Amino acid sequence: SACREQLCCVGDSAAAALPFMQSWILLPLLLLVLPSAQMRSALSLFRAAPVGRPALLAPWLSLGGGAHALSSAPRRSDDVYRTPNPGRGRVRLSDAEAARGRGSRAPPPKPKQPAVPTREYRGVTDRSKPKRKMCLHLGFLGSRYRGFLYQNEDLPTVELELLRALNKWGGISDDNANLPSKVNWSRASRTDKGVHAIGATVSLKLLVADEELDDLPAADANGYHGNVTVITEARLAELNALLPADIRVFCIQRTRGGFNAYEACSARRYRYLLPESALGPGGALALSEILRKFTGTKAFHNFAAGVRNPPTEVDMLNAVLPEELGWPLAVHPLRPKSEAFRTVLKCEVMPLPVRAVEGEEALYAVQIHGCSFVLHQIRHMIGAALAVAHGLVPLSVFEIALSSPFKVDVSPLAPGEGLSLLSNEFYNEKTKLNEVALPQEALDAMEQFACGALAEHIGSLYREGTEKASTM
Repeated sequence: SACREQLCCVGDSAAAALPFMQSWILLPLLLLVLPSAQMRSALSLFRAAPVGRPALLAPWLSLGGGAHALSSAPRRSDDVYRTPNPGRGRVRLSDAEAARGRGSRAPPPKPKQPAVPTREYRGVTDRSKPKRKMCLHLGFLGSRYRGFLYQNEDLPTVELELLRALNKWGGISDDNANLPSKVNWSRASRTDKGVHAIGATVSLKLLVADEELDDLPAADANGYHGNVTVITEARLAELNALLPADIRVFCIQRTRGGFNAYEACSARRYRYLLPESALGPGGALALSEILRKFTGTKAFHNFAAGVRNPPTEVDMLNAVLPEELGWPLAVHPLRPKSEAFRTVLKCEVMPLPVRAVEGEEALYAVQIHGCSFVLHQIRHMIGAALAVAHGLVPLSVFEIALSSPFKVDVSPLAPGEGLSLLSNEFYNEKTKLNEVALPQEALDAMEQFACGALAEHIGSLYREGTEKASTM
């Protein structure tokens, strides 16, 4: 005890002399032997000293009383100190802060507010009908519409009629009736003005109850295993009753949550109906030989619209076009070279007529199967093939237009009234399976629509055109 008292006296004198000491050799020794109370007084004087402190002593200062473990003096409560940031030591709190409980202990948790149900917040109070990702298959006669794509409420389009019907049907809320993006609306392909469809596909989120769904076996297996979950026949009939007579929904099936019709579509099939008199002198076989030249991956700049337009002013500012690289190139050198390249898998005339009614001209179908198409590509392909078949364009010139980079006008635009979107394919490269398959009932309804209402409608359009041409 006597030694301890002597050391305490030494510590008090050393603490008084700290502001004037230029050598700090005794400081580590004092940290080890002095009680905490005397050490704190010495450190307080040290922090207030006007002389500079070596950077080597900064770790000692951050301890703020590191000799507590070796001292028998009583310690202050932990509530008096807090650690605002890791690695910076404990900081002395004021008496008011310590009284308010702002110490090392965490404040009491705030009471949680009752969560507002998302569906009720968005105006949907029927919680028995959750949003489900669905894939809708439909067909339509496009003569009365300005295309398939929704533009605004003033232009008649197929998607506008479909959105209104789905809203009345209960599948889309009133807030989202005119906002396709709010329901993740995505179309696999779109059609131009006057073009028809047999198997158009749209993916979206619909409000569907469990009792409105049914499991049916997939008819076109082709790598698709198991059943497909579809809307019941009764509910599908209710939806078709709300649609115009020239738009029919054949199936609405359940898909995975991340399914996107545009991104998942791997290929498209189109069909162009031609009267027998339009096939040319060689008939269906000769026309098929010409159409097969389109198969493969080629540049369709001479058989499409849009890609042959000159560059914009912005393109001209970005690069200077040499004179020797100007026209007659079909695609401007400043435009992307891959813009006009497309892959056609199949293009030929079916050997048997699609519609053969006594007293009427038979209709033959040209089937075009490809991954994707440029604007008006199929209609230019049909026009060019018919021009060659009827002897208006030499076959050699047709082949030059298909294989050279030059601009060659050999493809008149065929009317859109004979073109129809046949189907879309959804082959997944990762799983090696088809993501979308239809039940047999839907396939039968599509076939009946294609050979019945659609073929009859296109036939009537050809007859009207023939009558008008004869009177001119």
